[in-house]
Amino acid sequence: APPAPPPEVTLTFNFLGSPNLVFVCWVPSGQDANFTDVKTVIREGEQVREEVRYGVKESDCGGAAGASLYMWQPGFYHYAVRACNNAGCSQWRDAYDDARYWFTIPCADASGAACARRR
Repeated sequence: APPAPPPEVTLTFNFLGSPNLVFVCWVPSGQDANFTDVKTVIREGEQVREEVRYGVKESDCGGAAGASLYMWQPGFYHYAVRACNNAGCSQWRDAYDDARYWFTIPCADASGAACARRR
């Protein structure tokens, strides 16, 4: 069976002092996950498009897993993560909620609070 989605996804902005670099962290969903996908949703005016990075290379995130993402274009971004194995993938787990759904990039606020926008 596909794994469960990660129970939690968090974001750190202005990673390594770069306002275009976002670090996405997630709590692994369990031993049955072999790899993780990260989805970036980009809003450009009225257009919304998705980019999925399949099987991202994971880094340590304080006991959790994580990946850094460089956002080349200024704009509004949303992030989600899913766990996968050979049987399939989980549902996407969104980073944050409706009140903090979109984030303007570049973002110099590490918490993302100054860059957060409602859904």
